[in-house]
Amino acid sequence: MNFLILSYYFKPLNSITVNRVEAYIKGLTDKNHNVYLITRYYKKNSMTWDEICSIESEKKQITVEVVNKQFKIIRVPQQIKKNKNSYLLSIRNLINNEFGVYTSTSNFVDGLDFIEEKIDYILVSIPPVNLLKTALQINTKLNAKLLLDIRDFQNHIILNKNNNINFKSKIEHFFIKRFYKKEIHNFDQIFAVNKQFLDFFSSYPIEKKELILNGFEKSIFDKYVDKEIDTNCFQISVLGTIYPKQNILLFCDIINEFVKNKQNVKINFIGLLAIPQMKDKILNNIDELNICYFTNRISREECLEIGAKSSILFYPAWEDYKGVYSGKIFDYVGLRRSILIAPTDNDVIHEIVMNNKLGIATSSVNEGLCFLNKKYIDWKNNKINKNICLDEYSREIQINKMFKKIT
Repeated sequence: MNFLILSYYFKPLNSITVNRVEAYIKGLTDKNHNVYLITRYYKKNSMTWDEICSIESEKKQITVEVVNKQFKIIRVPQQIKKNKNSYLLSIRNLINNEFGVYTSTSNFVDGLDFIEEKIDYILVSIPPVNLLKTALQINTKLNAKLLLDIRDFQNHIILNKNNNINFKSKIEHFFIKRFYKKEIHNFDQIFAVNKQFLDFFSSYPIEKKELILNGFEKSIFDKYVDKEIDTNCFQISVLGTIYPKQNILLFCDIINEFVKNKQNVKINFIGLLAIPQMKDKILNNIDELNICYFTNRISREECLEIGAKSSILFYPAWEDYKGVYSGKIFDYVGLRRSILIAPTDNDVIHEIVMNNKLGIATSSVNEGLCFLNKKYIDWKNNKINKNICLDEYSREIQINKMFKKIT
């Protein structure tokens, strides 16, 4: 079969958002299906939000990259197309930037000129929301089956536990909800990363909705699992960006108690410099800054190398949100190192860690401290036990679920 994937995010963008689409492509080509990807240009190692949202690219022509005989990438220039409704669009763009800079996804239609075979399925990865409308426009020419894959979707509203939503967000949500519910029934199948996104489309037939988690790529992670944990330094690592609404202060309190009278401890904050105010929080709240190592976003390979050497992988769950399966948690599961979640979400991440005995998920300084002390003593005594292999959280298993649903 021939698949067309539409995704705003793809390499060389250095972002975890790329990994889900990559997994779909690998899963489909491994099953001997042909895949075309229409995406946008990115400069090498693009990583900032400004680069992601840029509306003008240096490239002005569409290019085609033949990766192999089964996979081709069609890259379109980033240029906003003006139309007669541009004034109304500009007002709507003030409400939500998914209708703004992302309007350039309309250029994806131009990529059809470079597709040679009849397309059987179109898989649309969102956000941005405008890509959904672009897919419908494309399908007027292709008449393929439409598959919608939801990675993020109004998280601050749909996943909010406390319902403390400001007026602007409510207006924004009203427009986006109306937009989705008008168009969603044109799709043959919906996939999403959590139950909350699927439940949002309550009127859509339940048999056409499927939970497809994010996950770790077993084919990639297997080569890191057997790497030796650092025996000279007890390393605690957070792999990836921490955002301002995440509570990092609990971790700081745990670390301040833990490092007293201990030697050879190192705390790695990988990717933290991508959001400068988070570094300021660490600088102001950790007593022993000489044990801290900070980086901006680095390559995934470098990140996993650091994770593989670590005794503990740390993550502060989103306390006030539900259904947030952070990509980090699956990377941690794949690396099979002990996990510290602090604070816990008392939700999906808590269940993964605690039900599978992968470490501890807690909102208590004392519990977090006791856990680290025990792991430190084990490390000093060379009692290093890796976590069990949980293939059900691999992307390979998740992609197979998707494929079985459509065939």
